[in-house]
Amino acid sequence: MEKNYLLMIHIVKYKFMNKLLKQIISITLVTFVLLSCKNKNNNSDKIDKSFDKKKDTNIINKVKNNDTLEKILEEQIKSGKSALYNNSFDITTYKFGPKDLEITIPLLSRYYKGLDNKKFGEKINEIFGRTINFNSNSKYLYINFDNKEDRKYKFYRNDNSIEVRPYSIFAIKGKNFITQLYAIPEILNYKDKYPKIAEYENKMRLNRKDSSGVPIKIFRWKDDKNISIQNNLKTFIARNKYLFDDDKSQLDWLLENDEEFMEVLISTFSYYKDKKHKNWYDSRE
Repeated sequence: MEKNYLLMIHIVKYKFMNKLLKQIISITLVTFVLLSCKNKNNNSDKIDKSFDKKKDTNIINKVKNNDTLEKILEEQIKSGKSALYNNSFDITTYKFGPKDLEITIPLLSRYYKGLDNKKFGEKINEIFGRTINFNSNSKYLYINFDNKEDRKYKFYRNDNSIEVRPYSIFAIKGKNFITQLYAIPEILNYKDKYPKIAEYENKMRLNRKDSSGVPIKIFRWKDDKNISIQNNLKTFIARNKYLFDDDKSQLDWLLENDEEFMEVLISTFSYYKDKKHKNWYDSRE
């Protein structure tokens, strides 16, 4: 009798502890989910939204030849933004190409949703005098702001600090927005998202020699204080909203912060829709 009584006590204690353990696990899981949601909501209103590698893996995993965002970023960082050649003048150290443009398209598409094909095509023709063939194999249209008749792709950043190059943009088919060619560090906070690459940049050798033995000094992306991811993304959004959504609230920002773009719209393409834009342009002549 006594043995049966003790056995019943052990069974009751086991069931109680098992139930208690399940409750603790459930409370812990709920707390974790609530904290995660809170953190996500706190960051959701930032223009430079954090890049979630796991979330966006499917859309930017590969461009071609197994080029991933991380791989291309690593190449850009290792080459540096530019270099001082033989203590004399600055030179470029990285050759941009189609992969560098294409890897940024999914990043930028998170900040602006384009028009449908028909309306976007009409706008591109109205503004730049170009016709988009949505049935062709080309992924984008090259627009040279120095020569509107030029059709040959050139993959240069709009940075003439080293040598004069044509100012240009690309009209992206499918996503239906315009963008200039950005290096990844210009639109993504890679230091937080790719700490190993950032750590390499901190320690990488800056004084090197080219194939001829001439000394060069690398300038790192991290050291360029003029780069503002926030401003680059704001400008990208403002251009598209103003030109394609007729959002006139973007005009003041563009006239103050995107002068070359707004000037060439009139000087090369004779395009303006707002008298304030035209008056601003005339006052600069």
